[in-house]
Amino acid sequence: MAFHGWRIGTLALAASLTLAACGGSDSETASSGTPPASSSGSPAPSPSAPPASSGDTSAPTTSANAAPVVTGTPSGTVSAGQAWTFQPSATDPDGDAVTWSISGKPADAVFSTASGQLEWTPTAGGAWNNIVITATDSRGAATSLAPFSLVVDQPVQQLAGDATLIWDLPQQYTDGSALAPEDQVAGYRVYHGTSQDALDLVAPVQGATTLQHTISNLTAGTHYFAVSAVSVNGAEGARSEILSKTVM
Repeated sequence: MAFHGWRIGTLALAASLTLAACGGSDSETASSGTPPASSSGSPAPSPSAPPASSGDTSAPTTSANAAPVVTGTPSGTVSAGQAWTFQPSATDPDGDAVTWSISGKPADAVFSTASGQLEWTPTAGGAWNNIVITATDSRGAATSLAPFSLVVDQPVQQLAGDATLIWDLPQQYTDGSALAPEDQVAGYRVYHGTSQDALDLVAPVQGATTLQHTISNLTAGTHYFAVSAVSVNGAEGARSEILSKTVM
């Protein structure tokens, strides 16, 4: 038996430090009159200056506290659902202990104040800007990395494709003669596969007048389809020509 014709309908896709200046004014002392005369009539001698100290009178000096040296360059992109990690490093020239802080952190990211590590598995796309990580030594000197941004890509959701097959009711044998009563059509069988040489039965279709069937949830790629008729006595006719559709 043979089909007069059949067709496939449209495939739908669902889917620094500052020093304070020191200031002041020198006081001047002046005599308020002529020095008193001595009993001999000569001016009284001025008091002698105190002897100079023989030691070093300079003030003791304190070495300046050097800020930590911080390095590290984070990756600026990640895909939603993927784990992202950044581990900066810091050394202190004075050997002081270093702690870490952050500003601009994504709300659900995890940051360690002990190591400076930032971990995050974003769940949605977007951009997080002006993230700043800072290392501070035990004497308060601090150094920050340059502000950075993190862009999260949202993967494109693969939409499942649907294919609706529509065919005609067979009326005759391949030689053109009319169908015998025992060979009247009772239903159909729909085939599908991702290779035209390996088609699997998708579903039996009951009823001679049911002339279409929809195959859903097709993944990306090329799909192949065929239909055959089944007679009232259970005999299956030849399959139709194989047609194909590509789901993007």
